[in-house]
Amino acid sequence: MMTSNKHDENKWDLSFSLHSSSEPSPESSRQKPIRRGDAVAVRYFDHVLYRDSDLTIMKPTVREAIGWLEDQNDDFIRLVWERYAEPSISENSRIRSTGIALRKCDVIEIARIG
Repeated sequence: MMTSNKHDENKWDLSFSLHSSSEPSPESSRQKPIRRGDAVAVRYFDHVLYRDSDLTIMKPTVREAIGWLEDQNDDFIRLVWERYAEPSISENSRIRSTGIALRKCDVIEIARIG
């Protein structure tokens, strides 16, 4: 399922669908919705910090990330791309993971993979 975000609408409910409008996506009738724990690919706008540069060419850049959808709310999604796989790791270590939190208004598209 590939879903595009219209930047003026950033309230998705990922437990049901990632289609960003009130109309159901044509793909939604054929594919399962993206849920917490699913492996996903995300394209998003990233901020650019510049210094002593030509400001006329500075703009957010498009980046991509792949990981597990760990959580979401009305404003952001949290994507984990590195986590412990061993269940025997101590609880203190298991809560540590690596990923990115993205504002939904910066997400261009998201797709379940695997």
